[in-house]
Amino acid sequence: MPNKEFRISNPRGGSAITVLVKPRASQDRITEINDDGTLQIELTCEDFQETINISLIKFLADVLTVPRQKIEILAGEDGSKKLVSILDMRAEITQQKILAQVESI
Repeated sequence: MPNKEFRISNPRGGSAITVLVKPRASQDRITEINDDGTLQIELTCEDFQETINISLIKFLADVLTVPRQKIEILAGEDGSKKLVSILDMRAEITQQKILAQVESI
């Protein structure tokens, strides 16, 4: 995968990322970094928003090795594009962990 840059904002006390979620995948994974910096994430869950949101939080907590309570969906709870906050994790660390996951595909 080309070395694309994605945007991580650095709000007070953590970082935030934009994700595009696609449910009903064969496995949970980050598939791509779009040109606008949005992470494309495929999840194995059903296509129900509550299930998607729970699965996304669980997946990101596993990828970033943080407790689920540190992950919060700030915007887009009812859509496929979401703004997600990671509390108490600097943007640089978030980026390193996500890039390691993308490069391992």
